Amino acid sequence: MRLRQVMLVVAGLILTLPDQAQAQNYPTRPIRLISPFAAGGANDVLARALGAKLADRLGATVVIENRPGAGAVIGITALARSAPDGYTLVLSGSTLAVTGTLYKQPPFDAIKDFAPVALVVHYPFLLVASASLPVNSVPELIRYAKEHPGKLLYASPGVATSQHLFAELFKVMTGTDLGHIPYNGTAPAVVDIVAGRVSLMFAAAAPSLPLIKEGNLKVLGVSSAARLAEAPDIPPIADAVPGRVVKDGEEPRSQVVPRRIQIVYRAFATRKSSRLCLDRCRGRALSVLWDTKSWRTTR
Repeated sequence: MRLRQVMLVVAGLILTLPDQAQAQNYPTRPIRLISPFAAGGANDVLARALGAKLADRLGATVVIENRPGAGAVIGITALARSAPDGYTLVLSGSTLAVTGTLYKQPPFDAIKDFAPVALVVHYPFLLVASASLPVNSVPELIRYAKEHPGKLLYASPGVATSQHLFAELFKVMTGTDLGHIPYNGTAPAVVDIVAGRVSLMFAAAAPSLPLIKEGNLKVLGVSSAARLAEAPDIPPIADAVPGRVVKDGEEPRSQVVPRRIQIVYRAFATRKSSRLCLDRCRGRALSVLWDTKSWRTTR
């Protein structure tokens, strides 16, 4: 499976950077790349793949550190509190966009505290279900959920993560009543879905497809507008939940919903960053992203 083609979520680096003098020879010691979710999930898998390639381009060791909790807020807060020396990075996404609306006193300001560096990669989510759930398609799921309101539970890697928001949007689009169980990452959530303790989840393809092939999970649909080349048998959720994209400047109306669901992960640096170090990080990150031959071999 080609990582670059499978992903609909764009992911990126967030980092703090050093002063002018230190930037001249950056990096001179190992770099810490924080994955703000538990090991084994999509963010962790991507962080390790990206970290290895970034290490080659920067000529420095990149150490992956998992800091799960609070829907990635703990990991991003660790970055915000780190020294602005360019040796701490975070791989994150929707948390940056929504934290300011969820907390009276958010631990960071995504606009004021960080400056963009690069976009990395994108992928779709699969709507997966426990093998014991008596449904095999999105229409069957909607019908079953309406017949058993409040009985089905869905998992997410944490409150306000993209999977949480996708599921809430799905509830609005379908008029269903689903309970939410937040976890500290995709991997522990999937474990409970396989065990039947939770029924559903929007999950990344990378950690889900092996379990689907083994029969431990069933897949009901994909969040992209079209079928995946790597898994053409999985129908788009939009086939069962019709909608259309709300255009820029258009007033959203009831029953007007996006046909395609996606979340953005971006790369950021602190506003006090050294320009030299920022440019070097940007250049190396972009060289990794544009190396399609390299990513084509990533599984």
